[in-house]
Amino acid sequence: MNDISAEKAFGEFGCERCTEADCPVKREEAAPETCCVFLENEAPLRLRDFVRKYCGAFGPESVIIPAAYHVLSAEYSGETEAVGVSPSSTAKPCELKVKVFALAKESLAESCGSVAIRGKENSFLPETPLGSLPFDIPIKFDENNEVSFKINNIPFIFSAETPFSELLRTVNEDSEAMVTMELKTDSGCVFSIRSDATGSESLLSLANSRGVFFGDESCTKIPEGVYQTGRSASFEINGEKFESAENEALYKGITVFLNRQTEGAGTGVVLRRDYEATSRILSRFIDELGEISSGLARSRNFRQRELSGKLIESVSFQTGGTGCSAEIMGLLSIEGDRIYSRPEAIVSALKDDAAALERLFTNNARGLDMGLAYKVKEHMERYLSYWKAEQKPDQSEKTVSDEIKTLVEKYKDRLFKSDK
Repeated sequence: MNDISAEKAFGEFGCERCTEADCPVKREEAAPETCCVFLENEAPLRLRDFVRKYCGAFGPESVIIPAAYHVLSAEYSGETEAVGVSPSSTAKPCELKVKVFALAKESLAESCGSVAIRGKENSFLPETPLGSLPFDIPIKFDENNEVSFKINNIPFIFSAETPFSELLRTVNEDSEAMVTMELKTDSGCVFSIRSDATGSESLLSLANSRGVFFGDESCTKIPEGVYQTGRSASFEINGEKFESAENEALYKGITVFLNRQTEGAGTGVVLRRDYEATSRILSRFIDELGEISSGLARSRNFRQRELSGKLIESVSFQTGGTGCSAEIMGLLSIEGDRIYSRPEAIVSALKDDAAALERLFTNNARGLDMGLAYKVKEHMERYLSYWKAEQKPDQSEKTVSDEIKTLVEKYKDRLFKSDK
């Protein structure tokens, strides 16, 4: 039998497989992908994908999570590039006035002068061995022709044959040292080492182990020692002052990103409910549900036609304990076996009573109190369980006789081995 994972997506079948006399594709009145027959083998995959997409907590367009109904849009004023915001599902519509006095920065150590031989500033090629780099003060290797040092107490060791790019990559990718080392050839050919962590508690320690890599008279011209030159961000939101080790902070469910220091009045942010965004999500849910119900209604499979009827009933009957249905609320229209969304009506319903509309879709209860999304999910998953059960007899085609033959073939050498 067909494996659901190998099925083609809905709409990919050709109309030559359609036997309906009134098929608009056969009459060349519609494109092949609109073939009116919802083939039995394509239905399970479409249903499974629909449930995952719209009816799961982690679905990309889930309509059962609060975030779908609490979308906020931001309107900026003043120094609009200085601040950004990202509201969570718990954030409420509000107004913010943000002033940024200082951005957070990391601890930094830099060369006290150019590290290159004059005129050789652009000769630090990535694959050049460390022993051949045109340092003004060459690396001092130990008796084993190696140099070793510690950054934030993490040891590193390199030979004179190690390519320059490998040294930078090894240091920068170390998850414990947590620093970024680079050679800036556009600013006098200097080394810089910065901590990945920002804030006033940011630390950077540099020490030689064997050979010389750090020091006033070293190839990097960066003295050994502990550097604590980091700074925390300092800012104000609605008159309340804050500090943060990073250039972002969480304020009443809103992540505030600090991009640059402000001047004067700062940045104004107004967060409003984005009803259109929620309407787009719900409209896609309804319209795709309509495509599925219409396709199932034309299937030759009785259970699929039955499912189509249940899906239409779901949007017609009371759901979510609201005393209303999606159809009664005017969120959609039903034409035969097809369901169509009404985006403008959804926006109006959200503005009138967003909480009631959310319950209509998401109430996780039983009976008439069950939300529409959960009811649709229940019907689809019940059909899929029937479908899987129907596959088992055909997937287990081996008879007892077949099993005996298989075992005999497998162990025939032992069974018929003659005694000598």
